[in-house]
Amino acid sequence: MSDYLAENQELRAKLELARAAITQQQAEFENERAKATQRETLPRGQVDLATISGAQVSELVVSRQQQLKKCVHKNQTYFDQERAQWIRERGRLREEIKSISTQERRSREMVVSRDQHIRGWNQTCNSLRSKVRRLADRTAQMGLDYQETNHEQFLAEVPEFAKYLMMSVKDIYQSVGGCLRPLSP
Repeated sequence: MSDYLAENQELRAKLELARAAITQQQAEFENERAKATQRETLPRGQVDLATISGAQVSELVVSRQQQLKKCVHKNQTYFDQERAQWIRERGRLREEIKSISTQERRSREMVVSRDQHIRGWNQTCNSLRSKVRRLADRTAQMGLDYQETNHEQFLAEVPEFAKYLMMSVKDIYQSVGGCLRPLSP
């Protein structure tokens, strides 16, 4: 039973580790998400707007918009990859928690079943002890009766005691799961 308790403790420890891993993964996911939304594209070079023409400005705007789109696309791709990884990891951890919870439930059921079985055996053993004690008391009384009574009176009581002895032994035998076959004529 101590093996099952130790196994149960081990399963609980694994469950706590899995829960901690899920919490950590969620925190990392939220951090990455926050970083991805806060990223801003910085211009690669400073442009002096006073020295360039309108056509150059519009080319720079288009170029910057394309760079911005590429950066947004790159960030979105990175975010989606991280999110997919987090979802896979979360699913794996949930399956592990489910498995550990199932093992824990089975272990608890086994412990309850064994406890009931042990209680049943204790009751059976106590019942047997009392039956054997009654048989021993009756046998001791028979010995005392032999010393105190005359021989003929004692011999008259022997068949009744033999029946009692046979019934008591039969009852004890059947209490421990023995099965008596009927005597053949």
